[in-house]
Amino acid sequence: MRKISYILSFVLLLAGFVACDNEPIDEEVKNDSIKGEAIVRFDWDGVTYGARHNDVSVVYNDNGSLTIAVNAKDEDNDFNRINFGISISSAEKGFYPTGYDFTLEQFTFSTMKLVDVPYFYMSIPNKFMLDIDNGSLTITEVNEFAKQIEGHFSFELVLQIPDEITDLSDVPYPMTQKIENGYFKYISYED
Repeated sequence: MRKISYILSFVLLLAGFVACDNEPIDEEVKNDSIKGEAIVRFDWDGVTYGARHNDVSVVYNDNGSLTIAVNAKDEDNDFNRINFGISISSAEKGFYPTGYDFTLEQFTFSTMKLVDVPYFYMSIPNKFMLDIDNGSLTITEVNEFAKQIEGHFSFELVLQIPDEITDLSDVPYPMTQKIENGYFKYISYED
């Protein structure tokens, strides 16, 4: 008798799944013009940092360039914050190498400031380190309806040393910092 009740329960359950109609997809889900909330995420020094919505601000300049300012926090520790910025020469799909020659058609550069450190880092070489690969950014998707971009980046940032420092032993911070596995999505490129 117990086997029959198990079998009947299974048959009723199976009939319930078969009888269900497929619910139509909500038209809002398919609407490409709806803007998503900005997301920026990257790894620094073995820790993942991220920022969403209000911690990401974007400036779209008249010349077509774009600046993304991020107040990122350690995913495990809200108090460990980094001010991180990326500038991109345009919001078009493509590869953007780090460059400090602003005559290039496509370029990007990045800055990083640790909250409690007086110095800052840039992906542009300093007077002591000129021959490093400073990274790049790639825009992989452009949603022309929502006016938003998506992509990935990695940078090697160099400590920017004030002119008055002539001896590197006077600087208590590492000369380079690597930003890896960077990702951004829903970055608006127009107001």
